[in-house]
Amino acid sequence: MKHPDKLILILFIAFFLAIKLPFVYYKFSDENVYFYMGKMIAEGLMPYRDFFYANPPFHIYFISLLVKVFDSNIFALKLFPILESILISVMLFLILRKAGKWQALAASLLYLFSFAIITTSDYSTGVHLTSLLLVISVYLISNEKYHHAGLFAALSVLTKQYAAPAAIGLLIYLFLARRKKFFDFLVPFIIVSAITHLAFFILAGQAYPNEIFFYHLLKPEGIEKSRIVEFFVYWDFPALFFVLLSFLFGKKENMMLPLSILLPTLISYILFSDIYYLYFALAMPYLAWIGGHGLWSLVSKIPKSRYFLFSAILLISAYHSYFYVADHGPAARIDFAQDLSDFVKMTTLGNETIYGSAEITPLISILSEREITNHYADTNRKLFMTGTISTARRTEEIKGKARYIISKAVVSEGRIIINEDFVDKKYLSECRIAKTYDAKKDYFSNAVIVFDCRK
Repeated sequence: MKHPDKLILILFIAFFLAIKLPFVYYKFSDENVYFYMGKMIAEGLMPYRDFFYANPPFHIYFISLLVKVFDSNIFALKLFPILESILISVMLFLILRKAGKWQALAASLLYLFSFAIITTSDYSTGVHLTSLLLVISVYLISNEKYHHAGLFAALSVLTKQYAAPAAIGLLIYLFLARRKKFFDFLVPFIIVSAITHLAFFILAGQAYPNEIFFYHLLKPEGIEKSRIVEFFVYWDFPALFFVLLSFLFGKKENMMLPLSILLPTLISYILFSDIYYLYFALAMPYLAWIGGHGLWSLVSKIPKSRYFLFSAILLISAYHSYFYVADHGPAARIDFAQDLSDFVKMTTLGNETIYGSAEITPLISILSEREITNHYADTNRKLFMTGTISTARRTEEIKGKARYIISKAVVSEGRIIINEDFVDKKYLSECRIAKTYDAKKDYFSNAVIVFDCRK
Protein backbone atom coordinates (compact mmCIF):
# COMPACT_ATOMS: atom_id res chain seq x y z
CA MET A 1 0.00 0.00 0.00
CA LYS A 2 1.48 3.31 -1.11
CA HIS A 3 0.10 5.61 1.62
CA PRO A 4 -1.11 3.53 4.59
CA ASP A 5 -0.81 6.54 6.92
CA LYS A 6 -3.35 8.50 4.86
CA LEU A 7 -5.75 5.56 4.77
CA ILE A 8 -5.53 5.13 8.55
CA LEU A 9 -6.19 8.85 9.05
CA ILE A 10 -9.27 8.68 6.80
CA LEU A 11 -10.60 5.62 8.65
CA PHE A 12 -10.15 7.29 12.04
CA ILE A 13 -11.86 10.46 10.81
CA ALA A 14 -14.78 8.31 9.64
CA PHE A 15 -14.88 6.70 13.08
CA PHE A 16 -14.81 10.14 14.74
CA LEU A 17 -17.80 11.23 12.64
CA ALA A 18 -19.61 7.97 13.44
CA ILE A 19 -19.43 8.58 17.19
CA LYS A 20 -20.08 12.34 16.99
CA LEU A 21 -23.01 12.68 14.57
CA PRO A 22 -25.57 10.74 16.69
CA PHE A 23 -25.13 13.38 19.42
CA VAL A 24 -25.75 16.43 17.24
CA TYR A 25 -28.93 17.66 18.88
CA TYR A 26 -30.24 20.55 20.94
CA LYS A 27 -28.21 21.02 24.13
CA PHE A 28 -27.97 23.40 27.06
CA SER A 29 -25.03 25.57 26.10
CA ASP A 30 -23.69 29.07 25.54
CA GLU A 31 -23.60 28.15 21.85
CA ASN A 32 -27.31 29.03 21.71
CA VAL A 33 -26.40 32.62 22.59
CA TYR A 34 -23.94 32.74 19.69
CA PHE A 35 -26.50 31.27 17.28
CA TYR A 36 -29.00 33.95 18.31
CA MET A 37 -26.41 36.72 17.95
CA GLY A 38 -25.39 35.43 14.53
CA LYS A 39 -29.04 35.57 13.52
CA MET A 40 -29.34 39.14 14.81
CA ILE A 41 -26.28 40.21 12.80
CA ALA A 42 -27.73 38.54 9.70
CA GLU A 43 -30.84 40.67 10.26
CA GLY A 44 -28.85 43.91 10.48
CA LEU A 45 -27.97 44.40 14.14
CA MET A 46 -24.44 44.99 15.43
CA PRO A 47 -22.75 43.59 18.54
CA TYR A 48 -21.66 45.95 21.32
CA ARG A 49 -23.99 48.67 20.00
CA ASP A 50 -27.25 46.69 19.82
CA PHE A 51 -26.51 43.85 22.23
CA PHE A 52 -23.87 42.82 24.75
CA TYR A 53 -21.11 40.52 23.46
CA ALA A 54 -18.07 39.71 25.59
CA ASN A 55 -15.70 38.55 22.83
CA PRO A 56 -14.09 39.98 19.69
CA PRO A 57 -16.39 39.93 16.67
CA PHE A 58 -15.13 37.27 14.25
CA HIS A 59 -16.90 34.24 15.75
CA ILE A 60 -20.43 35.59 15.62
CA TYR A 61 -19.88 37.21 12.23
CA PHE A 62 -18.76 33.81 10.99
CA ILE A 63 -21.95 32.33 12.47
CA SER A 64 -24.02 35.09 10.82
CA LEU A 65 -22.57 34.01 7.47
CA LEU A 66 -23.57 30.41 8.23
CA VAL A 67 -27.05 31.58 9.23
CA LYS A 68 -27.45 33.25 5.85
CA VAL A 69 -26.36 30.06 4.11
CA PHE A 70 -28.25 27.54 6.26
CA ASP A 71 -31.18 29.73 7.37
CA SER A 72 -30.81 29.24 11.15
CA ASN A 73 -30.69 25.44 10.85
CA ILE A 74 -29.32 24.63 14.30
CA PHE A 75 -28.18 21.15 13.34
CA ALA A 76 -26.14 22.50 10.42
CA LEU A 77 -24.57 25.14 12.69
CA LYS A 78 -23.66 22.48 15.26
CA LEU A 79 -21.69 20.49 12.69
CA PHE A 80 -19.03 23.16 12.35
CA PRO A 81 -17.01 22.57 15.55
CA ILE A 82 -16.84 18.88 14.54
CA LEU A 83 -15.64 19.80 11.05
CA GLU A 84 -13.20 22.36 12.48
CA SER A 85 -11.71 19.69 14.75
CA ILE A 86 -11.27 17.33 11.78
CA LEU A 87 -9.60 20.09 9.77
CA ILE A 88 -7.20 20.80 12.64
CA SER A 89 -6.32 17.11 12.73
CA VAL A 90 -5.64 17.13 8.97
CA MET A 91 -3.59 20.34 9.24
CA LEU A 92 -1.43 18.78 11.97
CA PHE A 93 -0.90 15.78 9.72
CA LEU A 94 0.19 18.01 6.84
CA ILE A 95 2.49 20.13 9.01
CA LEU A 96 4.29 17.15 10.55
CA ARG A 97 4.41 14.80 7.56
CA LYS A 98 7.64 16.45 6.47
CA ALA A 99 9.24 15.19 9.70
CA GLY A 100 7.80 11.68 9.25
CA LYS A 101 4.47 10.23 8.25
CA TRP A 102 4.00 8.06 11.35
CA GLN A 103 4.86 10.88 13.72
CA ALA A 104 2.36 13.03 11.80
CA LEU A 105 -0.32 10.35 12.10
CA ALA A 106 0.32 9.94 15.83
CA ALA A 107 -0.04 13.69 16.51
CA SER A 108 -3.11 14.03 14.30
CA LEU A 109 -5.01 11.22 16.01
CA LEU A 110 -3.83 12.06 19.53
CA TYR A 111 -5.42 15.44 18.91
CA LEU A 112 -8.66 14.23 17.34
CA PHE A 113 -9.33 11.57 19.97
CA SER A 114 -8.17 13.51 22.99
CA PHE A 115 -10.96 13.76 25.53
CA ALA A 116 -10.82 17.57 25.38
CA ILE A 117 -11.68 17.50 21.67
CA ILE A 118 -14.20 14.66 21.64
CA THR A 119 -16.25 16.34 24.37
CA THR A 120 -15.94 20.06 23.59
CA SER A 121 -16.60 19.70 19.85
CA ASP A 122 -20.26 19.09 20.71
CA TYR A 123 -20.59 22.84 21.20
CA SER A 124 -20.06 25.81 18.91
CA THR A 125 -18.32 27.98 21.50
CA GLY A 126 -15.73 29.43 19.13
CA VAL A 127 -12.72 27.64 20.64
CA HIS A 128 -12.41 25.22 17.71
CA LEU A 129 -12.68 28.01 15.14
CA THR A 130 -10.03 29.95 17.09
CA SER A 131 -7.80 26.89 17.20
CA LEU A 132 -8.29 26.17 13.48
CA LEU A 133 -7.30 29.70 12.49
CA LEU A 134 -4.18 29.49 14.65
CA VAL A 135 -3.19 26.07 13.26
CA ILE A 136 -3.67 27.40 9.72
CA SER A 137 -1.30 30.21 10.65
CA VAL A 138 1.27 27.64 11.84
CA TYR A 139 0.78 25.62 8.64
CA LEU A 140 1.44 28.74 6.56
CA ILE A 141 4.58 29.49 8.58
CA SER A 142 5.79 25.94 7.91
CA ASN A 143 5.28 26.69 4.20
CA GLU A 144 6.98 30.09 4.50
CA LYS A 145 3.86 32.12 3.70
CA TYR A 146 4.33 34.64 6.48
CA HIS A 147 1.99 37.40 5.30
CA HIS A 148 -0.96 34.99 5.17
CA ALA A 149 0.12 33.47 8.48
CA GLY A 150 -0.07 36.89 10.14
CA LEU A 151 -3.57 37.39 8.76
CA PHE A 152 -4.86 34.08 10.16
CA ALA A 153 -3.18 34.64 13.52
CA ALA A 154 -4.95 38.01 13.73
CA LEU A 155 -8.30 36.37 12.90
CA SER A 156 -7.68 33.84 15.65
CA VAL A 157 -7.24 36.58 18.26
CA LEU A 158 -10.25 38.42 16.78
CA THR A 159 -12.29 35.29 17.47
CA LYS A 160 -11.37 34.76 21.12
CA GLN A 161 -9.10 36.86 23.34
CA TYR A 162 -7.49 33.80 24.90
CA ALA A 163 -5.64 33.15 21.61
CA ALA A 164 -3.54 36.29 22.23
CA PRO A 165 -0.84 34.53 24.34
CA ALA A 166 -0.44 31.91 21.60
CA ALA A 167 -0.06 34.64 18.97
CA ILE A 168 2.54 36.37 21.14
CA GLY A 169 4.36 33.06 21.40
CA LEU A 170 4.39 32.78 17.60
CA LEU A 171 5.84 36.28 17.35
CA ILE A 172 8.59 35.40 19.84
CA TYR A 173 9.37 32.23 17.89
CA LEU A 174 9.66 34.13 14.61
CA PHE A 175 11.82 36.82 16.18
CA LEU A 176 14.21 34.24 17.61
CA ALA A 177 14.22 31.60 14.87
CA ARG A 178 13.26 33.38 11.64
CA ARG A 179 14.02 37.03 12.29
CA LYS A 180 14.14 38.02 8.63
CA LYS A 181 10.49 36.99 8.30
CA PHE A 182 9.33 38.53 11.57
CA PHE A 183 7.90 41.70 10.02
CA ASP A 184 6.33 39.75 7.14
CA PHE A 185 4.14 38.16 9.82
CA LEU A 186 3.81 41.14 12.16
CA VAL A 187 2.66 43.78 9.66
CA PRO A 188 -0.51 42.03 8.41
CA PHE A 189 -1.23 40.90 11.98
CA ILE A 190 -1.19 44.50 13.21
CA ILE A 191 -3.05 45.93 10.20
CA VAL A 192 -5.95 43.45 10.40
CA SER A 193 -6.19 43.79 14.19
CA ALA A 194 -5.98 47.59 14.21
CA ILE A 195 -8.53 48.10 11.44
CA THR A 196 -11.03 45.75 13.10
CA HIS A 197 -10.68 47.24 16.57
CA LEU A 198 -10.80 50.81 15.27
CA ALA A 199 -13.87 50.14 13.15
CA PHE A 200 -15.85 48.67 16.04
CA PHE A 201 -14.69 51.39 18.43
CA ILE A 202 -15.95 54.03 15.99
CA LEU A 203 -19.26 52.22 15.49
CA ALA A 204 -19.94 51.07 19.06
CA GLY A 205 -17.94 53.54 21.14
CA GLN A 206 -16.66 52.73 24.62
CA ALA A 207 -18.93 49.69 24.81
CA TYR A 208 -16.51 47.81 22.55
CA PRO A 209 -13.39 47.86 24.80
CA ASN A 210 -15.60 47.61 27.88
CA GLU A 211 -17.16 44.35 26.69
CA ILE A 212 -14.21 42.59 25.09
CA PHE A 213 -11.55 43.65 27.59
CA PHE A 214 -12.48 45.48 30.80
CA TYR A 215 -15.42 43.19 31.58
CA HIS A 216 -13.06 40.20 31.76
CA LEU A 217 -10.85 41.93 34.30
CA LEU A 218 -13.82 41.99 36.67
CA LYS A 219 -14.84 38.35 36.29
CA PRO A 220 -14.38 36.20 39.41
CA GLU A 221 -13.26 32.59 39.29
CA GLY A 222 -16.05 30.28 38.17
CA ILE A 223 -15.45 26.58 38.64
CA GLU A 224 -12.41 26.13 40.88
CA LYS A 225 -9.32 26.17 38.67
CA SER A 226 -7.71 23.19 40.42
CA ARG A 227 -10.77 21.06 39.63
CA ILE A 228 -10.58 21.99 35.94
CA VAL A 229 -6.88 21.14 35.76
CA GLU A 230 -7.47 17.89 37.66
CA PHE A 231 -10.23 16.93 35.21
CA PHE A 232 -7.98 17.71 32.23
CA VAL A 233 -5.01 15.75 33.59
CA TYR A 234 -7.22 12.77 34.47
CA TRP A 235 -8.88 12.46 31.07
CA ASP A 236 -6.05 13.61 28.82
CA PHE A 237 -3.26 11.85 30.68
CA PRO A 238 -2.18 9.83 27.57
CA ALA A 239 -1.25 12.99 25.64
CA LEU A 240 0.54 14.43 28.67
CA PHE A 241 2.43 11.15 29.18
CA PHE A 242 3.62 11.19 25.57
CA VAL A 243 4.69 14.81 25.95
CA LEU A 244 6.90 13.65 28.82
CA LEU A 245 8.31 10.90 26.58
CA SER A 246 9.09 13.51 23.97
CA PHE A 247 11.18 15.49 26.44
CA LEU A 248 12.97 12.31 27.50
CA PHE A 249 13.59 10.67 24.12
CA GLY A 250 12.71 13.14 21.37
CA LYS A 251 14.72 15.70 19.47
CA LYS A 252 14.39 19.03 21.24
CA GLU A 253 14.70 21.08 18.05
CA ASN A 254 11.42 19.53 16.83
CA MET A 255 9.59 21.05 19.80
CA MET A 256 10.54 24.73 19.55
CA LEU A 257 7.58 25.86 17.42
CA PRO A 258 4.79 24.02 19.30
CA LEU A 259 6.33 24.97 22.64
CA SER A 260 6.40 28.64 21.65
CA ILE A 261 2.60 28.46 21.37
CA LEU A 262 1.87 25.99 24.15
CA LEU A 263 3.85 27.59 26.99
CA PRO A 264 2.32 31.11 26.76
CA THR A 265 -1.12 29.52 26.45
CA LEU A 266 -0.71 27.40 29.59
CA ILE A 267 0.85 30.30 31.51
CA SER A 268 -2.16 32.45 30.65
CA TYR A 269 -4.44 29.75 32.11
CA ILE A 270 -2.49 29.99 35.35
CA LEU A 271 -2.76 33.78 35.42
CA PHE A 272 -6.41 34.14 34.32
CA SER A 273 -8.89 34.02 37.18
CA ASP A 274 -11.68 32.50 35.11
CA ILE A 275 -10.90 29.49 32.90
CA TYR A 276 -12.92 26.54 31.61
CA TYR A 277 -12.10 23.01 30.46
CA LEU A 278 -12.87 23.92 26.85
CA TYR A 279 -9.91 26.35 26.87
CA PHE A 280 -7.61 23.32 26.79
CA ALA A 281 -8.91 22.59 23.31
CA LEU A 282 -6.76 25.51 22.16
CA ALA A 283 -3.65 23.94 23.70
CA MET A 284 -4.43 20.43 22.47
CA PRO A 285 -2.94 20.65 18.93
CA TYR A 286 0.47 21.52 20.38
CA LEU A 287 0.31 18.94 23.16
CA ALA A 288 -0.58 16.35 20.48
CA TRP A 289 2.22 17.65 18.25
CA ILE A 290 4.82 17.15 20.98
CA GLY A 291 3.11 14.00 22.30
CA GLY A 292 2.99 12.43 18.83
CA HIS A 293 6.71 13.00 18.55
CA GLY A 294 7.22 11.35 21.96
CA LEU A 295 5.02 8.37 21.11
CA TRP A 296 6.84 7.73 17.84
CA SER A 297 10.23 8.23 19.50
CA LEU A 298 9.32 5.40 21.88
CA VAL A 299 7.72 2.86 19.52
CA SER A 300 10.20 3.46 16.68
CA LYS A 301 12.78 1.62 18.76
CA ILE A 302 10.57 -1.50 18.74
CA PRO A 303 10.44 -4.01 15.86
CA LYS A 304 7.30 -3.59 13.73
CA SER A 305 6.86 -0.20 15.35
CA ARG A 306 3.97 0.85 13.13
CA TYR A 307 1.78 -1.87 14.66
CA PHE A 308 2.57 -0.69 18.18
CA LEU A 309 1.81 2.89 17.14
CA PHE A 310 -1.51 1.88 15.61
CA SER A 311 -2.40 -0.23 18.67
CA ALA A 312 -1.62 2.60 21.11
CA ILE A 313 -3.72 5.12 19.17
CA LEU A 314 -6.56 2.62 18.75
CA LEU A 315 -6.60 1.93 22.50
CA ILE A 316 -6.66 5.63 23.42
CA SER A 317 -9.35 6.37 20.81
CA ALA A 318 -11.55 3.49 21.98
CA TYR A 319 -11.17 4.44 25.65
CA HIS A 320 -12.12 8.10 25.16
CA SER A 321 -14.85 7.25 22.65
CA TYR A 322 -16.49 4.80 25.05
CA PHE A 323 -16.79 7.32 27.86
CA TYR A 324 -17.95 10.01 25.45
CA VAL A 325 -20.74 7.81 24.08
CA ALA A 326 -21.69 6.48 27.52
CA ASP A 327 -21.69 9.74 29.44
CA HIS A 328 -20.70 13.09 27.92
CA GLY A 329 -22.35 12.73 24.50
CA PRO A 330 -25.89 12.30 25.87
CA ALA A 331 -25.41 15.00 28.54
CA ALA A 332 -27.23 18.36 28.51
CA ARG A 333 -29.71 17.26 25.86
CA ILE A 334 -32.88 19.36 25.50
CA ASP A 335 -35.45 16.74 24.51
CA PHE A 336 -38.34 19.16 24.76
CA ALA A 337 -36.96 22.07 22.70
CA GLN A 338 -39.44 21.63 19.85
CA ASP A 339 -42.39 21.17 22.20
CA LEU A 340 -41.47 24.30 24.17
CA SER A 341 -40.88 26.39 21.06
CA ASP A 342 -44.24 25.25 19.61
CA PHE A 343 -45.93 26.23 22.89
CA VAL A 344 -44.31 29.68 22.83
CA LYS A 345 -45.22 30.25 19.20
CA MET A 346 -48.84 29.15 19.58
CA THR A 347 -49.52 31.16 22.74
CA THR A 348 -47.87 34.47 21.82
CA LEU A 349 -48.36 37.20 19.28
CA GLY A 350 -45.58 37.94 16.81
CA ASN A 351 -44.51 41.09 18.67
CA GLU A 352 -44.35 39.46 22.12
CA THR A 353 -40.92 38.54 23.49
CA ILE A 354 -39.30 36.00 25.79
CA TYR A 355 -36.39 36.19 28.22
CA GLY A 356 -34.41 33.85 30.43
CA SER A 357 -31.51 31.46 30.82
CA ALA A 358 -28.75 31.93 28.24
CA GLU A 359 -28.36 28.17 27.83
CA ILE A 360 -31.85 27.61 26.40
CA THR A 361 -33.81 30.84 25.79
CA PRO A 362 -31.90 31.89 22.62
CA LEU A 363 -32.55 28.44 21.15
CA ILE A 364 -36.28 28.68 21.88
CA SER A 365 -36.29 32.19 20.42
CA ILE A 366 -34.86 30.93 17.13
CA LEU A 367 -37.18 27.92 16.93
CA SER A 368 -40.33 29.83 17.92
CA GLU A 369 -39.51 32.95 15.88
CA ARG A 370 -40.04 35.15 18.94
CA GLU A 371 -37.39 37.74 19.81
CA ILE A 372 -35.63 37.95 23.15
CA THR A 373 -36.64 41.04 25.12
CA ASN A 374 -34.30 43.90 24.13
CA HIS A 375 -32.02 41.20 22.65
CA TYR A 376 -30.80 40.33 26.15
CA ALA A 377 -29.54 36.93 25.01
CA ASP A 378 -26.46 36.73 27.23
CA THR A 379 -27.69 36.35 30.81
CA ASN A 380 -24.54 34.69 32.13
CA ARG A 381 -24.32 34.97 35.92
CA LYS A 382 -20.99 36.77 35.67
CA LEU A 383 -22.68 39.73 33.98
CA PHE A 384 -24.50 40.29 37.25
CA MET A 385 -21.69 39.18 39.58
CA THR A 386 -19.33 41.76 38.06
CA GLY A 387 -21.87 44.55 38.39
CA THR A 388 -21.94 45.06 34.62
CA ILE A 389 -25.71 44.99 35.04
CA SER A 390 -27.72 44.67 38.24
CA THR A 391 -30.51 42.15 38.67
CA ALA A 392 -32.86 44.91 39.86
CA ARG A 393 -32.18 47.08 36.80
CA ARG A 394 -32.56 44.21 34.39
CA THR A 395 -35.85 43.20 36.02
CA GLU A 396 -37.20 46.73 35.56
CA GLU A 397 -36.11 46.67 31.91
CA ILE A 398 -37.98 43.46 31.09
CA LYS A 399 -41.10 44.10 33.22
CA GLY A 400 -44.19 44.28 31.08
CA LYS A 401 -42.17 43.31 27.99
CA ALA A 402 -41.20 39.66 28.45
CA ARG A 403 -44.24 37.43 28.07
CA TYR A 404 -42.42 34.27 29.09
CA ILE A 405 -39.36 33.91 31.31
CA ILE A 406 -37.56 30.59 30.88
CA SER A 407 -35.31 29.43 33.69
CA LYS A 408 -33.28 26.35 34.53
CA ALA A 409 -33.99 25.10 38.03
CA VAL A 410 -33.47 22.38 40.57
CA VAL A 411 -36.74 20.79 41.69
CA SER A 412 -36.39 18.88 44.95
CA GLU A 413 -39.16 17.60 47.23
CA GLY A 414 -41.68 19.90 45.61
CA ARG A 415 -39.46 22.98 45.98
CA ILE A 416 -38.24 24.98 42.97
CA ILE A 417 -34.73 26.34 43.45
CA ILE A 418 -33.56 28.85 40.84
CA ASN A 419 -29.84 29.66 40.93
CA GLU A 420 -29.97 32.35 38.26
CA ASP A 421 -29.39 36.10 38.64
CA PHE A 422 -31.00 37.39 35.44
CA VAL A 423 -34.28 38.37 37.12
CA ASP A 424 -35.47 39.28 40.60
CA LYS A 425 -36.93 36.23 42.36
CA LYS A 426 -39.71 38.34 43.85
CA TYR A 427 -40.87 39.40 40.39
CA LEU A 428 -40.67 35.81 39.21
CA SER A 429 -42.87 34.69 42.10
CA GLU A 430 -45.58 37.01 40.77
CA CYS A 431 -45.61 35.16 37.44
CA ARG A 432 -47.60 32.01 36.76
CA ILE A 433 -45.85 28.71 36.03
CA ALA A 434 -47.01 27.82 32.53
CA LYS A 435 -44.82 24.80 31.81
CA THR A 436 -42.36 22.54 33.59
CA TYR A 437 -39.97 20.20 31.81
CA ASP A 438 -37.56 17.59 33.12
CA ALA A 439 -33.93 18.31 32.22
CA LYS A 440 -32.32 14.89 31.97
CA LYS A 441 -28.56 14.53 32.41
CA ASP A 442 -27.91 18.24 32.67
CA TYR A 443 -24.78 19.09 34.62
CA PHE A 444 -26.31 21.62 37.03
CA SER A 445 -30.11 21.41 36.99
CA ASN A 446 -32.94 18.93 36.62
CA ALA A 447 -35.78 21.08 35.32
CA VAL A 448 -36.76 23.99 33.10
CA ILE A 449 -39.57 26.24 34.30
CA VAL A 450 -41.53 28.52 31.96
CA PHE A 451 -43.08 31.50 33.74
CA ASP A 452 -45.97 33.41 32.16
CA CYS A 453 -45.48 37.03 33.24
CA ARG A 454 -48.35 38.59 31.31
CA LYS A 455 -50.26 40.93 33.62
